[in-house]
Amino acid sequence: MAANSTNDSFGLANSTAFDWEPFYYADPPYRELQMVWLTACTVLGVCGNMALLITVSCVQELRTPGNALLCALAVADILQLVTKVPPSMIFLLDGKPLACDGIFVIIDTVYFTMAQFSVNLIAPISIDRYWYICDPLKYSDTMTSTRTALLIGLSFLIAMVTMMHPLLEGWNNYYNPPYMFCKYLGPARKSRQAMTNVCILVPMITMAFCYYKIWREIKRRQNRHNKIAPDITSEMEHSETVQMQKTRPGRPPITGTHRVSFISEEGDTDDGPAFSSEDDASRLDQPCVHTASQQRAAPSNIWLAEGCDKQSQSSPVGSTFV
Repeated sequence: MAANSTNDSFGLANSTAFDWEPFYYADPPYRELQMVWLTACTVLGVCGNMALLITVSCVQELRTPGNALLCALAVADILQLVTKVPPSMIFLLDGKPLACDGIFVIIDTVYFTMAQFSVNLIAPISIDRYWYICDPLKYSDTMTSTRTALLIGLSFLIAMVTMMHPLLEGWNNYYNPPYMFCKYLGPARKSRQAMTNVCILVPMITMAFCYYKIWREIKRRQNRHNKIAPDITSEMEHSETVQMQKTRPGRPPITGTHRVSFISEEGDTDDGPAFSSEDDASRLDQPCVHTASQQRAAPSNIWLAEGCDKQSQSSPVGSTFV
């Protein structure tokens, strides 16, 4: 394998056979492409995150714990862009490594702190989604404004403790051109790397666990819906069929049994159905009452024949119909 002969100069002549580092060359056309890419990322990132902040701050209904966490993530992303892109643009324009002292070390520390802060926020956002979906009745009591602020503050505190070593142990840094930042070489380099790995691993595990529980809850609700849906569908189809039969044109609506009251000379009243399955034969023998089926009934039912009219004229007591 060829030896890595990378030197301090920049450009295409600095690449080797096994040079794994990404393109950072300050020569055309790579310089122009990287500058266009950084400019587009900055404009889109700042405008998009600012739109989120303005929308949530202006609309009262959007001021929820979940959106507060998203706003904190948007602030972290904006600070990453404004602290990372300007030094990178200066490096691409000059083609010389930056001096990692003074303001550049502070800017890089802010960038790394915000990057770790945005990773730490993944855990509170996942927990918020878990409570909102799996237990919505207790969500407002669990994710209060105070607890949301504590989660945001704890995430920022962990990120700040993890990334403050370059400012506490002196200015032992050098500029790393491939990644365009000041690389820390102090005694706490390994401990900071270990803390960074833990701070990345814990949010990832929390996110995987919460979204697995959310997936199981959604799957359970879907299975329950699939079991109930066929019964509801059959009931709806039955009710629609009955409604269509009742409102079908050309057929009279189905009504109850007509009752006829006969008043005798003694004043007694005989209430009974005009026709039924038990006494159809006996009522058909009566000369005064004629029954007909509902399908053959005329718009105005005639319950008395001519014989009945003659009998009512000779009898002092008439017939009353209800």
